[in-house]
Order: sequence, then C-alpha cells, then structure tokens
Amino acid sequence: MVWKNKVMWEGTPDAGTAKYWIYREVVTNVYSWIGEVTYGSPTYFIDVASNPESHSDRYKIMVIDTCNNESDKSAYHNTMNLVISVFGSTMGLVWTEYETEDGSYIPDQYYIYKGTTPQTMTLLTTVTGSQNTYNDVNVFDLQYYMIGAHRNCNTDPAYSNKRDNGLVGINETSLIGTILIAPNPMLNTATLTIPNFNTRIAEPLQIMDITGKVVKSISTSSVKFDNNKTEIVIKKGELKPGVYFVELKADHTYRGKLIIE
Repeated sequence: MVWKNKVMWEGTPDAGTAKYWIYREVVTNVYSWIGEVTYGSPTYFIDVASNPESHSDRYKIMVIDTCNNESDKSAYHNTMNLVISVFGSTMGLVWTEYETEDGSYIPDQYYIYKGTTPQTMTLLTTVTGSQNTYNDVNVFDLQYYMIGAHRNCNTDPAYSNKRDNGLVGINETSLIGTILIAPNPMLNTATLTIPNFNTRIAEPLQIMDITGKVVKSISTSSVKFDNNKTEIVIKKGELKPGVYFVELKADHTYRGKLIIE
C-alpha cells in the first residue's frame, strides 16, 4: 500500500472564501503551488506526489476570496518522519518532531501505535511532547508502527508515516535470528518460518513460557532445512493460552514470540 501526506486545516466561514491553495517546500524556504480545494469542500488535501516513507515535508496554505484577493501564506507545518533501528529484539523508534513555523502547534504528547498490520494498529504507549524516541523491547515478529502528535484542543491529530520492522535493512540477512510465526495467535497449529537458515544441524526447538521455563521441546531431526526458508509446523497440544517464546539454536540462536488463544 502506498501512503501519502494528508494536509488538513480549519475552515474560514463567513469570510468570503472561494478556495484554498496548498503549497509544498521544494527548495529551502521556496514553496511551490501543488493544488487547491474549493470552499465548502472537506478541508483537507492529499499530496499524491509526496513520499512520506522517505522524508518529511513542509506545507503552507493560502486563502483566496471571492474577489480573487490572496492572503499571506500560512506558517509552515512540517510532517513527522518515523525510522526504526533494530537491536536484537529491541525496536528503536526515532521520529522528527512535529514542527510549525510560528510554534503554534506544540504536542502535549506523542502517541505510539503498533500492530501486526497497518489496519490493526492500536495505542502502545505515550511519551511527552518533548521526547522523540522510544524503545520497544522483546519484539520477535513483524510489527508496524506509527506516531501521532496530539495536543489538548479541538484539532485533528497529526500522524507520521507507517513503518514496519521488516523493512529495516534491505538485505535478507537482517532476518537472520528471527522466527516468523503464522498464524499468530495460534489456535491449533502454526508454521514457524526461518529465513536464511544456513545449517543442517540444530538442537531441538524449545518453547518457553514468559518466565523462561521450557514447556515443550520438539525434535528437528525430521525437518527439511532450506537455505532460503525453513518451515516447521508445531501443534498446540497441551499448551495453555498465553504468550510463549520459541527458540532454536544452530549456527545462530533463532527466536520468535508465540501467542496461543
């Protein structure tokens, strides 16, 4: 899915407004017209030429009245850009602060959202508006993240780009050490996928509870190992609902987080 910047503003009722012009910064302090929205339409504009996955942008708007008089351009608003760095099972989130030229929008808090898909992200936690980093620990599977900037007034929140930890690093070697699990949560069975598994010798697969106690050990002697992608099917058996950690020791230690419903 391709994401684009959505520019939103408060309307100007009873002011003879005909339309709004939207500008984006193209060179430092130089803004180019990118589109317009007529008065009475929803007060937002989708910048189809934007690339929020790569960088943030600055926007200004101008009001045109029914006599074609032009207002001054507004103060710029600078979008947020989220990047993720992986340190083992810790996801390091860093984002650019939401910035306005006149300092009129200062977030009270940044809201951190997380989910297994962009559509299922929910609030993970918050940090104060003076912070722009957060470490999410014990992450063993694919997760999506997004940052929201909120302040205590009747304005819509601002959101960053959506970023997943599977995009960190272009080389597939970035997945070494990770066990991907699907479906997760598991009902009766689940398939464990190990990308770039480069050995034919492995110890038994171990499933541990949140205390680190091994609750199930599965032999890997009959597993067909593949350098590109090795798959192991596990059964729920007598495992109770809860959160577990899956570990396989070979040339590396491979880990994943399993949820059983």
